[in-house]
Amino acid sequence: MAEIIKMKKDCALDDMQLEQLAEDLRYGLSPEFICGETVCGGSAVLLSFERYFMRNGNYAALTVLLSREMDSTGAVVIGSAGGGGLLNLSWGANRSFAEDAERILLQSGFEPVPCEEEHEEFDD
Repeated sequence: MAEIIKMKKDCALDDMQLEQLAEDLRYGLSPEFICGETVCGGSAVLLSFERYFMRNGNYAALTVLLSREMDSTGAVVIGSAGGGGLLNLSWGANRSFAEDAERILLQSGFEPVPCEEEHEEFDD
């Protein structure tokens, strides 16, 4: 099961501030950084990380989307994978990885946003 954390900052970061926040995440989670892509003309940054967890002998993945909106900046953190064995148990690896990114965002002034338990369905 993926760990999803939504956060928000009550001001819209400019392009340089958004890139600096992405750098802070890259630095804070440095050994695990895979790639980053600035999209939507600089108003969004997508980051991907992976980390090996010895407690379950598997890699966990972390995806972070930073997006500038009209009057705020949003962050969606998704910790996934990390499970192994017949029952695909992650032993909290994906949650731990997501919480590391959450800590960095909290230090940057972001606040948690309640996450809906059920994910919305997309219409075809």
